[in-house]
Amino acid sequence: QGLVPRHSVYSPAWQALTRLLDTLSAGFWPNTGAPTAQCTTTKGFGEANDADERHFGGMICAGWGVQFVDASEYALSRAAEVHCPFYICHGGADVVVLPAGTAALHARASTPAADKEKVVYPSLLHEALNEPQRHEVMEDMLRWVRSRL
Repeated sequence: QGLVPRHSVYSPAWQALTRLLDTLSAGFWPNTGAPTAQCTTTKGFGEANDADERHFGGMICAGWGVQFVDASEYALSRAAEVHCPFYICHGGADVVVLPAGTAALHARASTPAADKEKVVYPSLLHEALNEPQRHEVMEDMLRWVRSRL
């Protein structure tokens, strides 16, 4: 549903338990991080990210996970308030966040159909701009932007 991550840890029952545990212990860290292999097929990407001190690839705390889900649901609940042109893309093989969330955001936005575009790349994972086909993704984005200049 919505922009909720695909991981089973975000089921309603798990969310309730996570909220309780987060309240009782700010240090509760369920294993909710997505391995780099689930984000991109680019060889060496994971190692490069791990070596970059600006990149966090570890587990997230329960509170952060709950806040992420809440913020995603809130954004989707207000999607009808979006009237500006937008372009949104998603990897169809994404195992981190459901592509259905992208489709829901696109469908619910009040932006006229001619001013919004949704592209799903069937074979791409979560980080479409870090996939080997990133040049195709960037070209599609640039085409969309240029068509509005």
